[in-house]
Amino acid sequence: MRHDFTGKQPAVIDIFGTGGGLMEHRAALLSSKGFAVLSLAYFDYKDLPKNMDELELNYFEEAIDWLSSLPNTSDRLGFIGTSLGASIAVLAGIHYPKLRAVVPINGFHMLDSFNPMKVNGIPFHTASGDLQHLDMKDGILRYSSFLASIPTSEETIFRIETCPKDTYWHFLTSGDDQACCSEKSARILENRLIDAGKGDQVQVSILKHTGHLLEPPYMPHCEKSWHKHVGSYMVWGGDKYNQAKGQEDMWNKLIAFFSDKLGSPPALPPFSGAFKKSYL
Repeated sequence: MRHDFTGKQPAVIDIFGTGGGLMEHRAALLSSKGFAVLSLAYFDYKDLPKNMDELELNYFEEAIDWLSSLPNTSDRLGFIGTSLGASIAVLAGIHYPKLRAVVPINGFHMLDSFNPMKVNGIPFHTASGDLQHLDMKDGILRYSSFLASIPTSEETIFRIETCPKDTYWHFLTSGDDQACCSEKSARILENRLIDAGKGDQVQVSILKHTGHLLEPPYMPHCEKSWHKHVGSYMVWGGDKYNQAKGQEDMWNKLIAFFSDKLGSPPALPPFSGAFKKSYL
């Protein structure tokens, strides 16, 4: 947060997925563009829940209320989440009017039975699928095949169309997401908003040939890695060239969306250190 700035900074909450812990790199880079950013851990960090069934959406409401109450932050916030964090971002955007600009990255349009959550102590409905659809090859799991097999029902789908009329959405979606059927999910939620007469509140960007781990620019492409909570190697998709190109595109879209909906961030003061230019 800018201590030398007396106006209101556009403020954003930033979360990731089931990898857990506290990940601050994206928040730091957003801060370098002039946003006030809260990098929020919610799982497997210090005294936070170790099990997914302990998660409460109200935890995020507390963070929203705190960040928006600060004297130098905007009253309406942005929210960005990746993977499970994208699903949480959607739920938060539906429930909490203080959110104005929501960016889900590669999320699902429901909570599956492995990722339950509560609000006000009441569990959300979760969707179950047939584990036979889990695609395991050479010890590497492709989770998207399982999620794609889960039928959508009105009981389990996120009712995004009930969001406030001035909450805006930009779904950033990888075209080769091997961990989630994120393009399908984004289109399902987009269509619900369109059918409710809220089509002007949503946009979907498909980043072709990119994988699930859509990071800020110049982060290396990761095709597969060990997932400690799943207990297996998982394949994420994408290739080196298209991931690099897509991440630059994603970053530009993200900055433009938050600047448009939350207000342009203040210019950073001149930096007299050794590095004169950033390419982010």
